[in-house]
Amino acid sequence: MNKTRVLILKYWRVATAYSIAIILSGILLLLRLTSKPAKLSSVEVNNLRQAISWHTIEHNPLNLPIRLLERVVIYFAPHNVMMLRLPSAIIGIVIICLLVGVVRHWYGLKAAVVASVLLSTSNIFLADARQATPEILMFGLILLMAMRSWLLHSSRKILPVVAVIIALAVSLYIPGFIWFIVVGLIWQFRLVLRRIKLFKLWQQIGLLGTGSILILPLIWSIILRPSLLYSVFGLPTHFNISTMIQNLYHIPQNIFIRSSLLPTQLVPHIPILNIFEIVMLILGVYSLWFFRKSERCKSLYGLSLLAIILITIGGPVSINLLLPILYIVITVGIFYMLENWLFIFPVNPIARAIGALMIAGAIGVSCWYHINSYYVVWQNDPATQVVFSQSADNI
Repeated sequence: MNKTRVLILKYWRVATAYSIAIILSGILLLLRLTSKPAKLSSVEVNNLRQAISWHTIEHNPLNLPIRLLERVVIYFAPHNVMMLRLPSAIIGIVIICLLVGVVRHWYGLKAAVVASVLLSTSNIFLADARQATPEILMFGLILLMAMRSWLLHSSRKILPVVAVIIALAVSLYIPGFIWFIVVGLIWQFRLVLRRIKLFKLWQQIGLLGTGSILILPLIWSIILRPSLLYSVFGLPTHFNISTMIQNLYHIPQNIFIRSSLLPTQLVPHIPILNIFEIVMLILGVYSLWFFRKSERCKSLYGLSLLAIILITIGGPVSINLLLPILYIVITVGIFYMLENWLFIFPVNPIARAIGALMIAGAIGVSCWYHINSYYVVWQNDPATQVVFSQSADNI
């Protein structure tokens, strides 16, 4: 009884944070999944055709994490729109949980809850996590960040290493992620080497064998179709300087000013971030400058730079790759503002309460804006209704 009480007292805040993230993201991602939108888009239909049989998956194993789930769903419920979109929603909920873990280790539980709420209510995240497309996997960059954090902070010997190997192997199937893996292994070489030395030789061979088996389908497909290497590395088949310049220009334009994304992802012409998030992002970047020599700041800046490079090159990598990083920085900006407010009013309880309520209210309005943008504006936009006009029978 005493042990149970100790565990409850020790972990209730962590359990509450994860519960909030799971419940909120679960409701937002699963609510009326069949009817909003009611039909599939051509992008969804073409994607589902890639998972219609094991042979098609073997022919092109890219985006394997979602392909396997889609294959199972197609086998049991090939004409149920909700079930066809369920794999993306499940992955979306997992991503939110991983975000909680990363931000919790870096900035605490309160920041983790705020970051998870902001990302799970983002209209572009809702759109991609509620469609049968592999776009949700681009948010999976948070998986690599979570594995590094777990490896760094866990006192366990085997479990984190096994999880990291599985995560790295699975991430190789996502276009462009190989660069993050290679750069991360080089950057954290000493940590990886220190962890490996804890194992006996037969254990090291077993871990290496596990990773090799997991990537065998990818290697075999590349041998049969060498052109897949372009997608694995997130590169276009043809490089065009003018296109790269346009892609680089579109990154800040899509985020801050006017989106040029397809109607399948966002209401035409509105930016990805709202005005509150833009201001908090600027504050977050400013506050991170004071801690620029810390490991987490180097991680955020390095990941952002590599993501921008891949998006600029113009391969199969989308701007979604950058969004988890942006929302972490936005969360940093929010707490930077709150800390400064509490510093100005260190004693006055009324002023402190007003500051906290104003920040909470601004977060609530920001979330409402995105939810309304997705569930009302985007769903009823003529461009969206034209795009989502395919029947599940067309798969």
